[in-house]
Amino acid sequence: MVTINGGEAVTLARAIVSANNDLSHLSKRGHSGDTIGLPRSSTQVLTVINNMNCGPTGLSTIRSQIAIVANGSRIQRAKGTSQFRVISVAKTGRRGLE
Repeated sequence: MVTINGGEAVTLARAIVSANNDLSHLSKRGHSGDTIGLPRSSTQVLTVINNMNCGPTGLSTIRSQIAIVANGSRIQRAKGTSQFRVISVAKTGRRGLE
């Protein structure tokens, strides 16, 4: 889970969709795009394939400018799941990891 603007809890995949669609109640919009903050020192475990846009991928495809602030957190596949990439970025997207 990630906490987005005001403490509303959503999944990381949902937060990416929200940022792609600029839904202001779930994401923080600024001059440099959207920012998604992960809870401090957490582990985000991906258990299933989210989409096949660029091959099997665990999170929603980034289609806009999005910064993911890790706050010391990790994103990883669950043990025993099939192989898939964690994240993909479309030609229209830009991703920043902090």
